[in-house]
Amino acid sequence: MRRTAPVVMAALVIWALPTSALAQAPPSTPPTTAVCSTNAYVCAGLGQPNGPLSAEPAVASPAPKEAVRRRPARRSVPIHRWERRLPRPSAAIICAGTVYEDRLVVIATGEVVQSKWTCIPVEPVEPDLARQPGPDPVPLPAPQEVWDRVPLPVPGWGISPAVNGMTGLATWLWDPNGGAPVTASVDLSGFTATTTAKPVRYEWKMWDAADVANRNPVQAVVSSVPGSAAKPAGSYTYETRGDFTVTQTITWVGTSTFTGPGVNQVVDLGTTTTRSTRSYHVIEVRGVRLG
Repeated sequence: MRRTAPVVMAALVIWALPTSALAQAPPSTPPTTAVCSTNAYVCAGLGQPNGPLSAEPAVASPAPKEAVRRRPARRSVPIHRWERRLPRPSAAIICAGTVYEDRLVVIATGEVVQSKWTCIPVEPVEPDLARQPGPDPVPLPAPQEVWDRVPLPVPGWGISPAVNGMTGLATWLWDPNGGAPVTASVDLSGFTATTTAKPVRYEWKMWDAADVANRNPVQAVVSSVPGSAAKPAGSYTYETRGDFTVTQTITWVGTSTFTGPGVNQVVDLGTTTTRSTRSYHVIEVRGVRLG
């Protein structure tokens, strides 16, 4: 019994020591996987330091099992945690990124056990070529450029009497082209413009201000249809003989489809006009009294 007494006493001393007295020293390396948001002053959710925060009690060479009654080992409770803070301006250091202060603090009291600066470099951002703006699109030709290239027919003359009009007698008017639409494709500024145009208004101006004064004050005949020789678009009666300047104007409306590299677009061209002028001689026929 005298020989076993020192061993038993050593085991009792180890059993009586508090667990915290045998805890390992706080780790010296803060976690490196968590990155703080620059909007937060103190980061949350960094977790605990790498490695165990406290260790199981160190156990000496046990005495024979029948001679020592050991107290069951208790699991340790974390007593430290890492906090990451954005630095104050006075604490800024040279860093190609964002500087943080990592602190190891005692959970219960907030006491700082360890502190170090951490530089989180900025990852270079590769340009997203898919989102880069491309070259400015080539503007489409103006409508008038298209009209200038479309071969619209010159207004023809449907007029009766064809040579000499007569005072007091109606002069019939129509468009001999019959109001046929025009379709044409032209190349402009690298685009192909396929255009369809149709006439929508016909006007015959029967005299000009420089002509002989006409006792008929109406100057023009207007129609929305071309008419024909059998069914004229309109008529005009001269009341004064002389030579008159007659002007025919046709109004066209059209659309054009532009095609080209990456382009297939329909454009409203609005309207344009074609015009033709001729002279018209009017004679006067008077009745003759007999007897």
